[in-house]
Amino acid sequence: MEKEQITYTLILHNIRKKIKLSLMEYCLADSIYHLSNNPQSKVKGWCFATKNTIARILGTSSQTIFDNLIKLINKGFIEKEEETRFLPCDN
Repeated sequence: MEKEQITYTLILHNIRKKIKLSLMEYCLADSIYHLSNNPQSKVKGWCFATKNTIARILGTSSQTIFDNLIKLINKGFIEKEEETRFLPCDN
């Protein structure tokens, strides 16, 4: 059985531009949101997907994901739980 995957991101460009996110930052933040709100998740309310998994979903490299995670954290859009390194859904 194949795991459920994110198949699209609805990009509201006027919002994306207003909050000053690049396309990749927006797509990454959207992916984290949806992964952390998956009702079938083993860890409810948190995105625990690896950088490699998210990179595969978005069709990019894990380094690109890492770089954009840092940007989203610095901009205050996401935060990382230091002990588990999970990303919460409430940001």
